[in-house]
Amino acid sequence: MNKIWNRILILVFALIFLVSGGMIVRYFIASRQAEHQYDQLARQVHQAEKDTETGKNGISENKVLPQYQKLLKQNPDLVGWISIEGTTIDYPVVQTKDNERYLHRAFDGTESAHGCIFADASCSLVKPSDNIILYGHHMKDGSMFAALDQYKNESFLQEHPVICFDTLYRQGRYEVMAVFVESVNTGGTSEFRYYEFTEAENEKEFQDFVHGCIERSIYTTGVWAEPGDEILTLSTCEYTKNNGRMVVVAKKKLEDEA
Repeated sequence: MNKIWNRILILVFALIFLVSGGMIVRYFIASRQAEHQYDQLARQVHQAEKDTETGKNGISENKVLPQYQKLLKQNPDLVGWISIEGTTIDYPVVQTKDNERYLHRAFDGTESAHGCIFADASCSLVKPSDNIILYGHHMKDGSMFAALDQYKNESFLQEHPVICFDTLYRQGRYEVMAVFVESVNTGGTSEFRYYEFTEAENEKEFQDFVHGCIERSIYTTGVWAEPGDEILTLSTCEYTKNNGRMVVVAKKKLEDEA
């Protein structure tokens, strides 16, 4: 009888091993496919940047910047490009009326656990909102917005203080202003609902948002925003808190408007 049970246990463990191994292999293949797709898009955009002149400070009035014209034809949901030099973050940004659409869809519309970086549906990127919110997955393979977690270390900020975010019509650089971790959808009155702030009704509301970000920041960055400044908020999952989010908030550099 013991021999029979031993054989059954061996078969069960072997089955578990095979299933687990299969899942790991599938995840690895999917990761490589996503990496290849986004690498191709990045090469296409950066080559176009080298081949064309975008005008003073990369601003094009009422005309899509040359490096994004082909990409826009591939996917009309394209609204910009996000990159942080020296990290894996170098991706197209999409936007639709449904924040769920690109959670599990790649840029080409195919199903993908990696999804795509997307702007909150409530934000305007043509006439930029006071706060543009971008979401992306925190993937275990280090892709999408996983690199944001490194901003927990102040030394990482010192090496990567600037976030580059282009809309279709202008290039932009943003200085990191605050870095914090927040639990969301808690239902509590003390929750900082950064994800609900896109347009300030008045100066006080804008200043309250900035103050809320600064006071929650893991460390002091020395950057502050005033009413009239443009803010960029990057958000991804964070796993040390229940339903946690890693949030990096940045202010558009004034020289980009010159």
